[in-house]
Amino acid sequence: MQNEVNALNEMLNRLDGMQKQLAAFRRTATSESGDEKSNYASILSQGKPLEEKLKNLKDAVYGSKVQHDVAEDDIHELADFHDQFSGMARRLGFAYGEAPTALETERIGELEKQLNDYLKKYNELIQSDIAAYNKAAFEACAPTLFAGEPIAVKKPVLP
Repeated sequence: MQNEVNALNEMLNRLDGMQKQLAAFRRTATSESGDEKSNYASILSQGKPLEEKLKNLKDAVYGSKVQHDVAEDDIHELADFHDQFSGMARRLGFAYGEAPTALETERIGELEKQLNDYLKKYNELIQSDIAAYNKAAFEACAPTLFAGEPIAVKKPVLP
């Protein structure tokens, strides 16, 4: 599960990075009066729905409303997928060599299926919407987004 948590965290870090890149470009390409500079208007308008897609995927995995460093804050929100998945990995890590129970094994299977679905959505997003945005940005002489290669869970190396 450590490799799966690593893949999940990599996806979240990349989503966050792309959101920050889009926001920084929007700030730079927008004048002080709030008007978009005409030569970047097209790429800025293309970036808005992309920002929304990035936000939606990130929020589905990692609840942005929860203050993750405040223990009591999760009382008001259901635990997000990231907390559920990493929590299960921590519980298994502290099991001191005990095999997971049947209930834990079933829950791990459910969480792994969800993780694979999220990774698939991310990989489809970088191969479609982000690739199209990057092509348009390059043509407009605007900065492109670094999305990296598709993310896959690394297979464990067994001795």
